[in-house]
Parts: sequence; structure tokens; C-alpha cells
Amino acid sequence: MKTIRTQSNKILKKILLETGQDDRSFLLLHGDLLQDEGDVIVITIHDNADQSQGELYEAVKQKYGIDLWEERKIYFLEGGGWIGEVKIDNDDSPHKPIILTLHTGLPEGTVFEIETYEKYVKGTFAALAALEFEGATFRDVALPVLIRKGLENNYEEAIQLLIKYATSWLKKSLHLKTIKYYIYHSEDAVKWDSAMERVLSRTYVSYQKAGIIQQLRREIIMVIDTFKKEKDLDYDLLWSLRESISRNSEGISKEVGINARTLAEVIVKNLCEKESSIGRRPKEDLSRTIQFLKEEKIISELLSQYLHSLRSFGNFMAHMDRNSEYKYSISHIQEDDKLFFMTTLLRTLRYYARILKD
Repeated sequence: MKTIRTQSNKILKKILLETGQDDRSFLLLHGDLLQDEGDVIVITIHDNADQSQGELYEAVKQKYGIDLWEERKIYFLEGGGWIGEVKIDNDDSPHKPIILTLHTGLPEGTVFEIETYEKYVKGTFAALAALEFEGATFRDVALPVLIRKGLENNYEEAIQLLIKYATSWLKKSLHLKTIKYYIYHSEDAVKWDSAMERVLSRTYVSYQKAGIIQQLRREIIMVIDTFKKEKDLDYDLLWSLRESISRNSEGISKEVGINARTLAEVIVKNLCEKESSIGRRPKEDLSRTIQFLKEEKIISELLSQYLHSLRSFGNFMAHMDRNSEYKYSISHIQEDDKLFFMTTLLRTLRYYARILKD
């Protein structure tokens, strides 16, 4: 039997799902599943006749001191196989998770079609839902890549199924907070990263980037609070912008976008009034006026791009229903868009403060 690994598990990717409820997270780790201290651990058990029923099965028995392996069948799979539950009664074990077992009824190494694999994955999460319905209140679940040795021909498709059903159940569960997937081979990480981007690109925020967004929100509010009522200052706009950002934890909304575009209009108007010597200029066209101010060397290329960006974001947020008109459209604001927008807004506000002082 393979020796149980003892080195620390490494988090490869940690994301926060936008569920509309409390925070739900999805972790990808490299290491040993049995070092996890979660409430539920899922393993696969194979029908290997007189041989071992799989490495994880043997490792679980060893780790938790299980002499008599007893299971309760809780979910039967269409076409064969079932999901069972093993409870650890060993008083010497400080950690007693629920062991959920996926029985394929087939020898280890059997190659599966993706339709069969989906049945196993769907059944696993249905079994977890059944446990919760019975009253179990587990907060985190740890899984390996189920039946990894049978996935050589369609591993990437299988990953997408694992992510799809895991995140779907995360959103529906009453108590679950975290799902953790463990990979054993470090080279699998690239495939997981790609699959997570495809499946979750519209529904997740990275913990690291979410923290940056919150910091930017705080900084924007602090900068707005430094403005004092004075001539040429549109204080009502700044207050409206502050309130809209304060109300929206994501940092951007339709109201925030429209206020940011209005800020660009106010800055441009202020600049035009300050520089009366520049002569004739475009009227009622923000884009052309920004370009005009740049060509007249009133504003720099960089500031003109900031103003154009706020104008574009405001237009996008105000008219999201029209995005389908474009061949290459952006239908959803994602975390990188939020970071770009918030950074641009913060820098523009600082420029506005400087312009007012001159």
C-alpha cells in the first residue's frame, strides 16, 4: 500500500462564488485529501474482486482505525453503482468526518464515457443533498478527482462537470460553505485553471481581487470626503457617487456607472470654462470634447483615457440591453473590469481635486 503523504496541502486556487447569500467558496488544492479537516470526505471504491478496493479506501481505514467497514446505502445510481455513508466510531480519532463512498461496481482503471462519468458526479452531489435533507449540517466537503484513473481520454470534460455540479450545489445548499477539490498530480493544475475559467468566468470573484476591490471602494470614499464645498465643485454629484458606491459591495452598478460618466462630463465642462482662450470647441459631445482638450494640450493622453473610460463604463451600464447589437460584445462585468473601473475612478477623482485647486 502507498504511504500516506505528510507534507502540507497547497492551495492552488481559491475563489468566492457570487451566490446572493453568504460567502461560498471553491478551493483547488494539491496534496493529500486525508489531511483535510473537513466535515465530509468523498472517496471512490472499486470492485476489484479479491484485490484492494482502491488506495483511498485502504488509506481511510488506516488513518481512522476502521476495523469493521460498515456502510449505509443512501443513493442508488441508474445503471448500477451506489453511494454510501461510513461513520467513524473510533474514539481515538480526534477528527471524525462523514466518509461518503462512490461505488462504481467496476474495477479500478475502467475507462468511462463522459455520460457515465456525469452520472457518478451528479449522484455524488445528490447523495450530499440527501444527507442534508436528513438533517446533516456539514459546512465543508473535500473530494479527490473522482475516478481519476478512468479519465485519461476526457479529463478536461470531466473537470468541467465536477466544477459545474459542485458550484450548483454550493448555491443551493442550506449549510455548505466550502467545496475543496484535491489533485494529486501537480501537472493537472493547468487543466483545472483553464476549466474553472470557462465554467466560472461569470460567477466568481477571486478572494485576492475581491479584497483589492473593497480597498479601492474605501479609498474612493475617503477621497470624496476630502472635497470641500467650493466654487466650481459639483458637490451633489460627488455625494451621489459616494452613496452609490457605499451601497454596492461590488463597487460597480448602473447607478455608479452613470455617476462616473457624469463626473467625466463635469470635469470636461470645468476644464472648458477654465480655458476660455482655447477658442471654438465641440458642443454636446463628450467624446469629441475630451479628444479636443487633448489635442489642445489641456489634458494629457493618460487623463483623456481615464475620462474616455468613465464615459464608456457609464454608457455600458446604462445600456446593457443593447450589448447584443455588437458582434464582439461584453455581456457581463467581471472582476478585472471592476478593478479597472475602480482604479480609473480613483485616479480621476484625484485629478479632479488637482484641477479645482489650479
